[in-house]
Amino acid sequence: MILVVMFSFLFIIYKSKRLTEFEKNSEEQLANFKKTQAADLTRFQKTNKDKLTKLKTEQNTKAKDATTETTKKQKDFAVSQKKQLENKQKQIERDKQEVQKDIANGREIGWMQATAFWAILFIFYLIIINGFEVNWNFGQTYSLTVKTKPTNVDVKIMNIKPRYKDGIRLKPGQYVIKAQHSAYQHKYQCVNITDKNVNLKMKLRKK
Repeated sequence: MILVVMFSFLFIIYKSKRLTEFEKNSEEQLANFKKTQAADLTRFQKTNKDKLTKLKTEQNTKAKDATTETTKKQKDFAVSQKKQLENKQKQIERDKQEVQKDIANGREIGWMQATAFWAILFIFYLIIINGFEVNWNFGQTYSLTVKTKPTNVDVKIMNIKPRYKDGIRLKPGQYVIKAQHSAYQHKYQCVNITDKNVNLKMKLRKK
């Protein structure tokens, strides 16, 4: 009986000791687990913080690049718009000059046409006023005889093709007569033939 009691007591002591060791080991394991979990949590938080910082940096870089790209596009667009505006203004100026040139040409043509119109009217007026005289004198000719001293002088009518001869028939108008001789000075004289025969005297001077 005593043995049983002793054995039971020793067993209880043994179990108590093992339970104490188990509890101690459990506490150590729990402490190690907590420590490990805390370290893992710290590493996780640090890793997440690093990732978050890197992500923010990348986002800031992308945002900066996007801002730079947007600014560049805006600048290029402004330059393009300015160039198009300048080209448009130049085109408008060229069109304006063309219009002004057309207007000036139109005015010049208008003045020329008006001048021609009034000139034609004036000519018709002269024809109407002098019509009877023109009709009466139409086809009428008169004789021209040049008497020279000396007599053997070469006579020419400078402004017509036919050769001169005494009594040559000429229409009313003005004629230039040239008398020449090798021993005398040449002489020119104008004669007007209107409505009668003309006898012209020309005297040459010796050289």
